[in-house]
Amino acid sequence: MKLEHFPIPFTKRPKLDVSGNVSSEAQKTTSFFTFLESLAAIRRRQGMNNRHLFGGRRGPIGFRIIVAALMLIVVSSLGVVTAASPTVPEATTITLYHSSTSIAGCDAVDVEIRINDVSDLYGADVRLSFDPNIVEVVDADPNTAGIQIADGNLLQNILTAKNEADNATGAIWYAVTQLNPQPPANGSGILATIRFRSKNVGATNLTFTFTQLANRNGEEIPATALGGDITTSPPAGMTSVDISMPNAVTARLTWSVVAGAAFYNIYRDSAPYFSPTPPPHDAVNAPGATYDDAGAVGDWNVNHYYVLTVACSPNIEGDISNRVGEFDFKLLPGAP
Repeated sequence: MKLEHFPIPFTKRPKLDVSGNVSSEAQKTTSFFTFLESLAAIRRRQGMNNRHLFGGRRGPIGFRIIVAALMLIVVSSLGVVTAASPTVPEATTITLYHSSTSIAGCDAVDVEIRINDVSDLYGADVRLSFDPNIVEVVDADPNTAGIQIADGNLLQNILTAKNEADNATGAIWYAVTQLNPQPPANGSGILATIRFRSKNVGATNLTFTFTQLANRNGEEIPATALGGDITTSPPAGMTSVDISMPNAVTARLTWSVVAGAAFYNIYRDSAPYFSPTPPPHDAVNAPGATYDDAGAVGDWNVNHYYVLTVACSPNIEGDISNRVGEFDFKLLPGAP
């Protein structure tokens, strides 16, 4: 089949008005096939004949052209062509989840670096800052030198250019790229996860100091980065301290383990309702949950009382525990 077999309402070029547009009279006689004729002329200039455009061994090409033309234009009763409205893509963002969070006591919190509404992502370079006096990064890979954060699931088959956290300066640098033949990532997902724990009571901002996303060709993908913050609070007081005597001269303290504790401070005084002040009488490193105070029992002139605190770090200490103690007294023989 040849193009000239289709009925064409006019065979001359349409008239143009003074502005260079097709005149209203010509618009009334313009048909879909005129549009196809223009396509055919372009194909002939490119070395393609009508048979290749509409049928023959390459028939599917012509079919796709016709379908595409039908989808892209709408011919009104007056022959006016209206283009379909383009879809505006979502803006790409780099965010933290949770963007605002808190760490209670000796707990830790995971903060995800997320990339949202991205297309053709192949590599990423992100850097953050935090207050190293308030929080510190927990190493995600103890078998590797230094402190690392955990890889996410958005990028696969990756080459890691940089993965380090500096708890002295409060800086994180994470830069990775996918490797061929891995296809680009699209949509939203987790780039990496940072685990923080408390060093002191207070608050810190989590600020992106540098971000750059790139496609397979190394071209930058524009993105807006939004930081977050973390607030820390001291641990609650221990309520499960017990005292016993394993022998005649030793006071034994036992307690329930507190998750995330670094150590337990033991305060001792001869007054039952004393107010503990540093330094403590002694300390037990976690996960220990027993303390023997040898020689504390047996002197009826001196009694000993105890309170404990859980410490997440040297600067974060919880409220005091319940009070326990040992009381010695002398038995005197009665009158005969």
